[in-house]
Amino acid sequence: MHLERILVHDFRNLSEIDLEPSLGINAFYGKNGHGKTSFLEAIHFLAEGRSHRPVMPADLLRRGTAHFSVTGDVRSSLGTTTHLRASYASPQRVLAIDDNPNVAVMEIRAKGRRLQSKVGQLGMIVVDYMQLMSGRS
Repeated sequence: MHLERILVHDFRNLSEIDLEPSLGINAFYGKNGHGKTSFLEAIHFLAEGRSHRPVMPADLLRRGTAHFSVTGDVRSSLGTTTHLRASYASPQRVLAIDDNPNVAVMEIRAKGRRLQSKVGQLGMIVVDYMQLMSGRS
């Protein structure tokens, strides 16, 4: 699978991102606090409907905002494109596949597992530099 496009709005310290990642490896670099991990967390939230950290969705809001959204288009190796959307506006979290917001989280995960069994995984590695420096795992 390939993440063709991702749009992030008011997620953690990110105000607005519109990116079309290339096939293969994409490298993100920059100074501390400039949004590299926030961007990877936004991708994870889009894929899983939750953070990879033990936080509440309200903790992912950019300071001074009341809503965030992450949308993306994922293309399978079969050539089909699926539009994903994950958003939060207190107290509601919305996860949608192909603009159908009436999909339960368990149904999204089940559909993801079925899709994964057909076309393979969307590979993503999240590196926590603080763990690397401290030697914790």
